[in-house]
Amino acid sequence: MPSYVLLFYEISLSLIYPSRVIMMLTIKLDLSHHCIQTELKRLYNKKISKYFKSPKRELELEIEILKKLLERLDFAYLRSKFIELRGGYDGEIYLEIVDDKEVVIGEIEGNNMKILMKHQI
Repeated sequence: MPSYVLLFYEISLSLIYPSRVIMMLTIKLDLSHHCIQTELKRLYNKKISKYFKSPKRELELEIEILKKLLERLDFAYLRSKFIELRGGYDGEIYLEIVDDKEVVIGEIEGNNMKILMKHQI
């Protein structure tokens, strides 16, 4: 079962960004039965359904981000370049969105996180 973590934190000690809020969304992807595109569509539809049952601001943000990813990522390229994203993969794959501007796709191998791709969205 995928796990979702939505983290908000404020950088208050920095002189450069005194009260900047950074939004970071991390999603663990289950690619054991399908590719990254299908998984993101499945998560998007699940969030939409959940939102209509009980609207929440966090769900709105997640839905917005998932929609943007579905529209902007080149899934054919991702599947051809990274075997882990094609489906049928039992490793731990994560997707991280930072400030609604950058997406990082990576794999957790033991205690290490291996970045597969970084992309501006």
